[in-house]
Amino acid sequence: SARLALRFSQKPITPPPSSYSVVPSAARDLDGSVVFELEGSRKYLIESMGAMVLLCNSAQSRSTRKNKTLRAPAAEARADGAKRADAGDEGEATADARKEGPSTAPPKACTSTAVDAAAVYTCNTNTAASPKSPTPPPPTKPLSLEYMADRLDVDDPLWSYTIRTVPTSPHSRLDSGMLQGFITATTFTNWQSHFMFSSLCPHAYEGDALPTAGLLDSDGSLSAGLQSCVRLGDPNNEGIIHPRVLEISLLGGLGCGAKLLRFVLDKAERGRQYDYAILQATDNSVGFYESQGFKRIGCVVRDVDEDSPPSAA
Repeated sequence: SARLALRFSQKPITPPPSSYSVVPSAARDLDGSVVFELEGSRKYLIESMGAMVLLCNSAQSRSTRKNKTLRAPAAEARADGAKRADAGDEGEATADARKEGPSTAPPKACTSTAVDAAAVYTCNTNTAASPKSPTPPPPTKPLSLEYMADRLDVDDPLWSYTIRTVPTSPHSRLDSGMLQGFITATTFTNWQSHFMFSSLCPHAYEGDALPTAGLLDSDGSLSAGLQSCVRLGDPNNEGIIHPRVLEISLLGGLGCGAKLLRFVLDKAERGRQYDYAILQATDNSVGFYESQGFKRIGCVVRDVDEDSPPSAA
């Protein structure tokens, strides 16, 4: 039977008190920032959604500008080298050609794939620029308001951390500073009775190019461990709950994403409630999660018709 997501009208989104172009990135040691651990804070987070969306947009914009700045010197160096060759540096150019030898194969493109630490969801592959093409593909949209609203409405339990600037006025509330980062976590739940983790299933990565071996659950051990975890519940009601699997549901930060992720994982390890942490990475956040040690796993769902082949979940 089909399940429908019902949306209910909520209060208007509260805009942040200032433009996010002036919100500073958090310092590496979080000097000048305040960390808040929030539990039972659904209402507080919903009221902060306006700032959360603008923060994600600002983070992507800053990342794009940073990447352009880093690429500029390399592009200038290539242009300068081409100019010298055109001006008559034939001896040097010929020596370089002999040194490298003839090449008929096209340059290999570097690929970056959505890698989730036990990534329940498969995501399309991003192809980064090859060495001869300094322009990367355009960034995709960051976290949307609709997705945030759905997660804050459905996730249960829900706990989070936020990071804010220290208020400028000593008489202001401590949580009145500008939002610099947020993360929410919950117990993984799905609503597919035939859902399974399986990195070795040939259908697990349909439509996606595979990441490099080091970033993939190539031996299937991660997915096998996840599949063996206890689960309970009804897919037509509360969903199938995986009480030993933690899901990172929302994360956005200005220079503090890794800190926030560490806060959540450290808390999970101290509590010993969870054995695995999983998440769904947006195309823009793939590299970040790879750098934090997350690997991609496969998962599939079979149609009610048992004769039909499984498909990527």
